[in-house]
Amino acid sequence: MKKTLAFIILITTSTIVAYCQVVSSTLSGSNQKDVSIYEYGDSLTSCETNFENLMRNWNNGPITNKDHYHFGDYYFFETISDSATYKYYRNYFSGLDVVTNTFSSSGSTSYNGKEWETSHDYYLNPYKREWILLDKIPVETKIKALKLFNTESELNADTSKIKTVFRETNKTIEEIKDCNSSYSDESEIEIWAYSDSETKETIDSVFLNNLSFEDLDIQTQEEIQIKLFTRMRVEMQKHFNEKVHIGDKVYVVPFKFNVFEYKAVVICNPQSKKVVMDSFFKGIPY
Repeated sequence: MKKTLAFIILITTSTIVAYCQVVSSTLSGSNQKDVSIYEYGDSLTSCETNFENLMRNWNNGPITNKDHYHFGDYYFFETISDSATYKYYRNYFSGLDVVTNTFSSSGSTSYNGKEWETSHDYYLNPYKREWILLDKIPVETKIKALKLFNTESELNADTSKIKTVFRETNKTIEEIKDCNSSYSDESEIEIWAYSDSETKETIDSVFLNNLSFEDLDIQTQEEIQIKLFTRMRVEMQKHFNEKVHIGDKVYVVPFKFNVFEYKAVVICNPQSKKVVMDSFFKGIPY
C-alpha cells in the first residue's frame, strides 16, 4: 500500500504564518498581550464596542505600514439564524476566499549614550488564503485543491494521528507547539506531515540526505498535498464549531490596502459581546 502523508507547503515565512493561523489563530513570532486588539480599551457593552476599540488600537498601535490601510465604516450584516447560514460561514472561514494576512517584523538596538534602545518594525499585508496556499503548486493539483476547499459539505476526516515537522534550511524542529517560534524573513521554512512510521522514515531520509519535496515523484507529491489540505480544512472547521454558534452576529469591516479593496468578516457572540471568529485582526500586536 502506498503511503501518502508527507508534505511540504511553500518554503516561505509567510506560509508558516498562514499555517499557524489555521491551527492556533496566532501570529508566529509576535509578542502578544493577554487581551485582544478588540478588547483593549473600553469594556465590552455590545458587539459594536469591539470595533470602536479596534479602530482606536489600530491607529495607536505599532503596525509600521498602517498608513497604507484606509478603513470604511464597519457594519452589521446578519445573524446566524439557522444551520444553513451556519454552514455557509463555516465553509467561508475554512475556504480560500477568506481574507487573512502575512506578518513580518524586524528590530534593531542602538545606544543613545545613556542606555540601549530597541525598536521594532511590524508589517502586515492582506492576502486571500488561496494566494498563500495555492500559488506555487501544479495546475492539476490546484484544480483538485479548489474542489476540496469549495465543497459545501462538512469534511469527516480523522486527523488525530497526523503530526507535523518543521524544517528550517537543514535543521529539523519536531512538533513546534502552538507555532510559538520566530523565524527571520530570510529563513527557508518547510512544513511536512506524516501519520505512520514508514512515511516518517522517508522524511528522515530526505532530511538526512538534504533532499527536497521535488525529489519525490509527481503522483506522490499531489496525493500528499491534497491529503494535508484536507487536514487543514478539517482543523479550521473544528475550530469554527468550537467558537461559533447559531445566534452569533456577523459584521463586515471594509478596508483598502494601497489600491486593493478587501472585506474582513467578523463574528461576535451577542451574549459575551466578544469576537469569536476573525481571520484578519485577531493576534495583531499593539
